[in-house]
Amino acid sequence: GSGPFVPPQGKMQLLVSVEHPMVTKGEWDPSGRYFCSMTSFHQQEMDNQWMIWSVNGVKLFEQKIRMTSHISWRPLAPSLMVEEELKKIQQDLPKKSKVYVKEALKKQKDANIKEEEKKKRRLQK
Repeated sequence: GSGPFVPPQGKMQLLVSVEHPMVTKGEWDPSGRYFCSMTSFHQQEMDNQWMIWSVNGVKLFEQKIRMTSHISWRPLAPSLMVEEELKKIQQDLPKKSKVYVKEALKKQKDANIKEEEKKKRRLQK
């Protein structure tokens, strides 16, 4: 069936409505970015399938399976970084973000200049 697509945590709000015929179970992944819906052969003998959706309700994957009984997400793996590395990244992030924003603005400005030059050349012809 169709149903509301609501984020796994936080304030309950409708993001989008998705369509999965005869759905019997749905489950968010541990990160909250993906949703899996399925039809179980225990409740529906034909057309068993499972689908993966993005948090925006975009269908990313669909597979028909003869006998599906349950779904379960694998837990998130622990980080390979040590605590000191994570703290350093968090401290450096504001500085690096400023650099990235500056670079992005420069690229956008350069692209705008090139576009203006193309327009001028077209008008001169």
